Parts: sequence; C-alpha cells; structure tokens
Amino acid sequence: MFDKIQNKWKEEREKEQLTPMNEAFYGAMRDFLKVRTVRTKEEINPLIKKILEERLHRLKYVINDLLKLRTSKIIQIVMSKQEVNVNLAREEQNFYERMKQVYDIYRKDVFSPKDVAYTDLSLPSVTSEDTDLDDEIDFVAVRFIQSTKE
Repeated sequence: MFDKIQNKWKEEREKEQLTPMNEAFYGAMRDFLKVRTVRTKEEINPLIKKILEERLHRLKYVINDLLKLRTSKIIQIVMSKQEVNVNLAREEQNFYERMKQVYDIYRKDVFSPKDVAYTDLSLPSVTSEDTDLDDEIDFVAVRFIQSTKE
C-alpha cells in the first residue's frame, strides 16, 4: 500500500491537472496508516522501532502532501467554476460539493448589496390614504459611499 500511496503522490506532483482517484483510496490509506502506527508503537526492539518510526514519519509526510496537492487542485477547479471531469475519492467528492456551495455563498455575500438602504425594488409604490393617487411614494435604492456615522 505504501507504494500505491507514494506513486499517487508522485503522479499528483508531476501533473498540473487533478488525476483520477479510486473511490476507496482514502479508506484503504487510513487502514494502512493505522496498522503501521500500531505496529510501530508495539515494537519492542529499539533499532527496529526507530526504523519503523522513520517510515511512519515519511508515510505521514507523503499523505499530508498528497492531501495538500489534491485539495489545492480541487479548490482551483471550484474557483474557476469548472466541473470535475475525473473520478474522485468519496471524501474528495464531498469536499468538492461543499466547497462549491461555500464558494457560491461567499460570492453572493461579497456581491450582495448589503449597503443599499432598500433593496427590493420590485415592490409597487405606496400611496397615502389622505392624498390623491398623484402623490405616490416611490422607493429608491440608496448606497452610502462614505460612512454616515461620525
């Protein structure tokens, strides 16, 4: 399994585009990492334990870097409003879908007219009961460029 993880890491580093990922890759990777961690902790021989700790450290480095690379590529896809055209692991597919939603909400929040005094311009104008129909009050959107508080 270490070879699969390392090969995937190398492939991801070499290619600019997101590469296909087996749907169950991270589950198998977690299981492998757990077995290696337990084996390292249970080792009695100090020399072998030191070697296993170094291998475990390298494995964790490769896994973390692989996650960073793929996360970065997925975020780039979301920000460019593209669709993913390769297979993703289950966890990545969930991440991609959630990131799309968060990014859309963020963009709406940034571009929403929060500083407009009255934003719903589709309402009909209001008439006063005491006046003629000619005295309609129209709603107008107002945007304050400078702060009104002093």
